[in-house]
Amino acid sequence: MEYSTEDILLDREARVDLQEKLLKKFKAPLLFMRVNYPGLNKDNLLTNNIIQDMDSIVTDIFSAQLKFRLFKTTAEGPNVTMIIEKDAVELKKTAMLIEENHTLGRCIDIDIYDNNTGEAISRRDMGIEPRRCYICSELAVNCVRSQKHGEAQIIRFIQDKYKEFMESFYGKRL
Repeated sequence: MEYSTEDILLDREARVDLQEKLLKKFKAPLLFMRVNYPGLNKDNLLTNNIIQDMDSIVTDIFSAQLKFRLFKTTAEGPNVTMIIEKDAVELKKTAMLIEENHTLGRCIDIDIYDNNTGEAISRRDMGIEPRRCYICSELAVNCVRSQKHGEAQIIRFIQDKYKEFMESFYGKRL
């Protein structure tokens, strides 16, 4: 399904409202995960496959501390929200390890929200520099803002990472 920029903004507002309610209700940190996918068509077979695989992995890692889990598909694409009873800083460290070391880690964003402040814990808060671009290794935020790389190039990178994941973990050639 094709969404508009307005759809994405409205769904983001609804997500933030839900996150605030969940943080207040459970009084524990919140994890939000989505695929880093360009453009307006964020709900597609590739993003769904990636988020389902990463959802299984993250759910397994935190299963003992998992208090709530919601899988949704919105204009932001398929995404997962979890409440995890674990120190927010430790949770962020684990999330960064997944993002940096898993084959699909570069393809996803895992945001951690501190239940005490309601704010996302940034890499900078952790004394870590911001994420680098898939393509050129510059700061990702600069490439996104300047639209330095075309959608097709970014999508190809994500497709290649997914193929690599399927081949290395499942022995499946795509």
